Amino acid sequence: PLILITALLLLLAGCAGKAPVQTSNVFDTEREAAQAYSEGDYLLAIQKYEYLVNKVPKDTELWFRLANSYARNREYEKAVVAYQNTLIRDPQHSKAWYNLGTIQLQQALKTFIDFQETVPPGDPIRESVNEKIDALFTILGKKSDLEREDKSQ
Repeated sequence: PLILITALLLLLAGCAGKAPVQTSNVFDTEREAAQAYSEGDYLLAIQKYEYLVNKVPKDTELWFRLANSYARNREYEKAVVAYQNTLIRDPQHSKAWYNLGTIQLQQALKTFIDFQETVPPGDPIRESVNEKIDALFTILGKKSDLEREDKSQ
């Protein structure tokens, strides 16, 4: 019985000793992720934040930072999903709403530009697409650097 009690105490002591290490690992990883992001190493930041959201899935800010890292790395589909996860956890997270909307506008702009590059110039929808592109450039605060030749006008 004494050996069994000793073994149980050692086992419990070992378990108790691991929890703070895991917590410090999470804090260390969060610091490393933030540093990678601030240095522009978005791929490393993504790896760190993905690890963190798996370890602490209820943390709204970790999801938001993961989304920002995806966005900076031009992984827009993944950014959208991460912003949505942020909003599931905090529906009033205004920056997540703003960034999500901005990415969706950029995706719409890309879709319409792809339309211009793919659909023949005489297509009757082209004029409407051109108007939408101009409106999206205005909304996004960008000047149109694209030289669009529209032979239908």
